[in-house]
Amino acid sequence: MRKKVCFSALVTVVVMFSLVTIVVMLTGMLSSVGESAERVNLVIKETSRGKIHPGGIAESLTISPDSKRFAYGAIRGGKQFVVLDGEEGKEYDGIGAGSLVFSPDSKRFAYGAKRGGKVFVVLDGEEGKKYDGIGEGTLVFSPDSKRFAYGAIRGGKQFVVLDGEEGKKYDGIGAGSLVFSPDSKRFAYGAKRGGRWFVVLDGEEGKEYDGIVEGSLVFSPDSKRFAYGAKRGGRWFVVLDGEEGKEYDAIGDLVFSPDSKRFAYGAERGGKQFVVLDGEEGKEYDGFLRGSKLVFDSPRELHALAVRGGEIFLVTVEIQ
Repeated sequence: MRKKVCFSALVTVVVMFSLVTIVVMLTGMLSSVGESAERVNLVIKETSRGKIHPGGIAESLTISPDSKRFAYGAIRGGKQFVVLDGEEGKEYDGIGAGSLVFSPDSKRFAYGAKRGGKVFVVLDGEEGKKYDGIGEGTLVFSPDSKRFAYGAIRGGKQFVVLDGEEGKKYDGIGAGSLVFSPDSKRFAYGAKRGGRWFVVLDGEEGKEYDGIVEGSLVFSPDSKRFAYGAKRGGRWFVVLDGEEGKEYDAIGDLVFSPDSKRFAYGAERGGKQFVVLDGEEGKEYDGFLRGSKLVFDSPRELHALAVRGGEIFLVTVEIQ
């Protein structure tokens, strides 16, 4: 009986000591939080960039990469113009839908405009040469922001204007296919002639195919290697450094490793999807999650999110 009393007393002492300790700790924490809150001093600076124009076209709003600049199209009295950093630009008969684009360094700006039946590009405030049309989604700056290219149309023919110089005329230019290499020195795009598609790399035409995978043109990080997806006879494959790969029902998401030595892409065969890394096929899945991309975590390892049998998997592929 005495042991029970002593044990109960000990428990009471321990509990009381613990409560006191917790109270002291909480008091100290609250005190620290209070002291930290007292030390915080927010200095807010505002710089007006003008009022939003009542005729502004909401879907045209474009923000610069550094989030310091903005631009959008607006309408007034049947005319359209661009509002750049709060300043109204010149009025035109029309502004190209989705054509507003900032350079990677956020210092330069371009868009397509129309006047008197002719279309042209306004680059850094200067109107370019007049054409019958400008390729939708073709305006692109180089990574170093020094070079600029876009697709143009004249007399039913399409061509690329690179650094102000008109390229060779074709029956079509691939939408969104214009791409600069990471070092900004190389340039490629998809073109069409007589129903056949091919890639123009550094001014040289490649092999003709039934089609080119939209948005598949990609340079390696060191700018030395190049790949894209192509189609022939209902089958799709990758052309890597000029060499055709294995044929599949579909392909997508082409990616180089950070050191540019490895290359991977997603492929489909018989309703199953898998990763192809350096020519080797990985495990099959019902599909990759929509929006999921192949991502290299290191020069020898990549991952993606896939589904099989109603279960989601984080798939990691490692080169042993």
